[in-house]
Amino acid sequence: MDRRQHQRIQFGRHAEVSSSLHEKLAVDVLDYSMGGICLVSTVPLSLGEKLRFHCIETLDGDTRTLALIGEVRHIHEQLGEYSIGVCFT
Repeated sequence: MDRRQHQRIQFGRHAEVSSSLHEKLAVDVLDYSMGGICLVSTVPLSLGEKLRFHCIETLDGDTRTLALIGEVRHIHEQLGEYSIGVCFT
């Protein structure tokens, strides 16, 4: 049974985030919902780390500025990449 409050939407685009530990980190967006986002990164992040979203690639290839804050809630490493679940705050 899925406990999610919001439907996830597959996305497959690039975004740029930062935190107090990482400046301008390029990530891939796997999916998103009204409550959060799933990122893929080659850089491990820490549970509880606060992320600031700066920009995201749109479906038509443009880059749009974002003003979102999120918190890392889970991390799963596989083959040198990290799937990172972020809850918007």
